[in-house]
Amino acid sequence: MVKHLFIFTYLTSLSLFSMNTTLQPVVLTGPTYRDVRIQEGYTTVMPTTGDIKMLVIPINFSDASCDLIIEGCEQTRQNINQAFFGEPSTMRWHSVASYYRVSSYNQLRIDGMVTDWFTPSITAVALSENRGLLGSQVIQPALEKFKLDHPNAVTNYDQDQDGFLDAVYFIYSLPFDPEEEIYGEDKDVFWAFVAYQGGQANLANPSLFHYGWSSYQFMYEDGTYQRSDNGKVIWDEANEPIFHPHRDSLDQRQVDAHVFIHEVGHLLGLQDYYTYDRDAGDWGPAGALDMMDFNIGDHHGFSKMALGWVHPYIANPLVQSVTLPALSESPRILILPKATLTTMMDEYILIEFYQPTGLNQKDSQEAYAGRYPRMFTQPGIKIYHIDARIAQLIVTSQGLRLNGFVTSMQTSGYRYQIAHQNTVSRNATGTNPNHKLIHLLEASGINTFRHGGFATNATLFQTGAIWNTDANPYLMNDGTRLPWELTIGAMGEDGVQLSWRLIA
Repeated sequence: MVKHLFIFTYLTSLSLFSMNTTLQPVVLTGPTYRDVRIQEGYTTVMPTTGDIKMLVIPINFSDASCDLIIEGCEQTRQNINQAFFGEPSTMRWHSVASYYRVSSYNQLRIDGMVTDWFTPSITAVALSENRGLLGSQVIQPALEKFKLDHPNAVTNYDQDQDGFLDAVYFIYSLPFDPEEEIYGEDKDVFWAFVAYQGGQANLANPSLFHYGWSSYQFMYEDGTYQRSDNGKVIWDEANEPIFHPHRDSLDQRQVDAHVFIHEVGHLLGLQDYYTYDRDAGDWGPAGALDMMDFNIGDHHGFSKMALGWVHPYIANPLVQSVTLPALSESPRILILPKATLTTMMDEYILIEFYQPTGLNQKDSQEAYAGRYPRMFTQPGIKIYHIDARIAQLIVTSQGLRLNGFVTSMQTSGYRYQIAHQNTVSRNATGTNPNHKLIHLLEASGINTFRHGGFATNATLFQTGAIWNTDANPYLMNDGTRLPWELTIGAMGEDGVQLSWRLIA
């Protein structure tokens, strides 16, 4: 009965496929990722398409001056500009702007400026003692200074005209996680993160909703560790591993933007795909090899769909095959749905063809920062179990209560949240703690991530594999079997041949 109902649902919604014998990308009409994030309280995000201006403000602490940086104040400011707006031809990899231009298939084009250094009245030591002063003593004064210096340029940084600055990033003059005792033990303010300032929309004088915050030192994190002939890391007399940042032909430290690119992903609205609860026994289901997981490679298909850069193929009973191009080259993914799919905010299987090309190439050839896992070094199929269902929540005197999962949202009466995260403590109340937002499935059928493993070439599915067979059925989070069997065919320059059949 379930199978016949499923087929009937498809046959009564064939306008999605226009009776084509070739599978066509589908524009889903239900709530978007951004729609749900707004319901969660994220009033605005950096626009994900179009020509966007980013403002970058270097912060010069008086007790940790940019003069103390090896490159000095002005060269460091120029290097910051290169990290955010430079062209790949001048770098070992990509800047923030060039990365997102490529990852979005030229749909997101970032430009902007790096201001002069701003020196706040608060010292770095005082800030380390009270992180709560970051907004009032550093961020807001720096922004006010920019507005005073560039009164006619402020509205240029609100391209979507929603009354908020589209993208603002602050780079501070202190090394991250400083070791000096004067900064105390609680110095997490000196790390890399995106923070939320709030503020009210103002079209004439755009305000700040959120911002990026990172050390200049992250620009010089890429490099190699000195190793012995048998590959062991060599340590110096201070019991520190000997690290050599990459240098250019003039023996200057080369600029890298991996960390800034990751944080801009948060400005765009994406979440971390690793877990914050590992010490409590939680595990990272995305396998580490992704920009929003371990800061490496390209964004995967779910992120690109969430940002509006990809429209999926959706398997249906009438068209049972497709040639899927590499995601690094073309905005195409395949979805195997549980039933008729109207929104990406649902549960389904997402498939992408991975190639160690484009934004994946560098990180597949060498370990970022000399210690991160490498991206997959060979082509293959990535199969993700996505559970992005929308939790409908009721406000009670005892707090929020789960009222079920929905595919549309009412304007009042309920609160809504993405039901599952990759950090279990951030799941919506009342949801199953074993359910994850994004889980990369492993070709072996064994979940090595649960025991601290990372994805490897062996994770990828290869030609000849048949997935979700009667002998090895795959169950979705509601306990039912996914109604599609997938066969992976030949891989070539044009893509991979995928075929599927509806199963009883």
